[in-house]
Amino acid sequence: LKQKMTSKTNWLTSEIMALIKREFCVSYSKSQVVRILRGFGMHYAKPYPQDYRRPNDAEELLRNAVAGAVDGISQAVVGFFDEVSPQTADNKQRVWSFTKPRVVKNTTKYKANTFGFYPINGNEVIDFKQDSKISSVREFFRLVSERNHGKKIIMFLDNFKSHVANATKAFAKSLGIVLVFLPKYSPHLNPIEFVWKSLKIILSQIFAKSEWSFKETIRTV
Repeated sequence: LKQKMTSKTNWLTSEIMALIKREFCVSYSKSQVVRILRGFGMHYAKPYPQDYRRPNDAEELLRNAVAGAVDGISQAVVGFFDEVSPQTADNKQRVWSFTKPRVVKNTTKYKANTFGFYPINGNEVIDFKQDSKISSVREFFRLVSERNHGKKIIMFLDNFKSHVANATKAFAKSLGIVLVFLPKYSPHLNPIEFVWKSLKIILSQIFAKSEWSFKETIRTV
């Protein structure tokens, strides 16, 4: 069975049950099939989504991009920038329960367009903007510069339209911020994406009484 399953990477349990019945003329229960697959050392999890347009050499492309910005890196603040829009309606939490699980919360929907700078060193910055236009990105860059006053900043970010705009690049340069753009369709190379994922899980568990308390939770998590 293990040899036959090497024909492809991802399998549904139902597909494996059908394979066993077709190839070996045996019908196993779902629980028995799960025990067999665990014995093979297989993993049962949600597949990590990967955009088909991601370049195969994304890591190498990033290394090359970094090479052009590493001059003086030992004296620089190095960090990652991204936006996210968490909502109180998000339900990322999963729980075990003997009855249908419920949680008491404020069902009023709040949404916070959140800008984040996640540094390896230096001062992190969280702020909220009405939109993600060039003007908002520039305002946030100014705030990052002020919070890390007098420091050269090397900032990694994706290729969102307002990020790669000439006006954004010129403004960043005037502040002493070196922009390093990640390869397209490669969010896995930006650690702040994992911060956002954890943030959404935490936010799904809180009782937000107001938009202000919702945003304050984001600031302090």
